[in-house]
Amino acid sequence: MAASKESILLIRGVLRELRKALPGRPLRDHLAVRYLLSEARRHQELQQQYHGRKERSVEESARLVGLALPKPPGDTKDC
Repeated sequence: MAASKESILLIRGVLRELRKALPGRPLRDHLAVRYLLSEARRHQELQQQYHGRKERSVEESARLVGLALPKPPGDTKDC
């Protein structure tokens, strides 16, 4: 999944400002830049994992966050 156009523009803008604020060394040597890029990659992975391509049911949404819905009372097979 490619990064959205807005995300790319935002990152480029921040990097442009960091170049102005932190002259002298390459940007890749700065901790702020490394953090920004690693968090952008992490955000992209999370978007890919959790972004719904369609409407999810309540059960699917609950399972996605590690929950289980209670069984309806008339759905018991023990009786």
